[in-house]
Amino acid sequence: MDNNFVAAAPFMSSELTDRLMAPILWVLEAQQKMLEFFLFSPDGWTATGKVVFLLFPAVVILAGLWCTQLSLYTIPFRSGRIRFAQMMLLGWWDAARAIWHFWVGLFRFALVAVGWVLALARLAVRFIMESLRQIVIAPFSMTGRLSRSYFQPGVPWIAFMMLLFWCLIEATIFTYTLYPTVSEVLADLVGMDAPRFTGPILYMFLLMLILGSFACLQAFLDTVKRGEYRFVIQMLLVELFVMLFEVMFLYRELVDAITPWIAQQTSEEFRLGIVFTLSLAAFGWIGIRGMTWFLFGQFGTPPLLAFIS
Repeated sequence: MDNNFVAAAPFMSSELTDRLMAPILWVLEAQQKMLEFFLFSPDGWTATGKVVFLLFPAVVILAGLWCTQLSLYTIPFRSGRIRFAQMMLLGWWDAARAIWHFWVGLFRFALVAVGWVLALARLAVRFIMESLRQIVIAPFSMTGRLSRSYFQPGVPWIAFMMLLFWCLIEATIFTYTLYPTVSEVLADLVGMDAPRFTGPILYMFLLMLILGSFACLQAFLDTVKRGEYRFVIQMLLVELFVMLFEVMFLYRELVDAITPWIAQQTSEEFRLGIVFTLSLAAFGWIGIRGMTWFLFGQFGTPPLLAFIS
């Protein structure tokens, strides 16, 4: 009799342990499957959806299961078992409501986010359309303002256009004659060939210089007409400096360009010296400036200055 009881004791102990652990064993299995469900996903979007929509509800349910199943061991020792069961059911009801509000909140957040995106997209589209409209109508608006402001009776537009055309031609000629010299100077300074944009920059510089020459003439004549003789010497010196600069760097190049022709016509017997070269360049500047000034410069320079200002 005693031997049978000893032989049956381990079996009875194992069966009792299984019965005692039964309320929480299935929770452990459910927890393992839940962990596998969240750790293994076919792609990133599926994993993101699981984490966003199911992770927090799953954690709440798992916590509730553990609390409920562990509390079963305390029922034999409790006094208010009915009240405890009611509170436990109420806790599960609150957990269900929390999960429901969580999903509803996510849905409302998604709606608000979509509304924000649509509002920003609408604002961006309106901004782009308005920018395109302004770009399209800008030339017409500018033309209208110019027409109202400048194209009025009494403005010498023929002289103005002839002055601009002459300045463009003169800048082109001087750019052609000065480009080799400027290229050599830049090559000596930087140790490499002149960049591609040397020509356009030189052309714009010479164009501004020629326009400034006409502006200096206009300022000198205005000073004389107003009788401001204390500024006459000042403007005369400025005009002389402008003439010397253009003669030295621009018109001298033209004289140097015709020097081989002069030497060829005189059988190499006549060569231009520095004094003769500079004098011929100065006479050329005076002649060209005088011709252009009396032909259209005196009428086109005031509108040019007004247009720039």
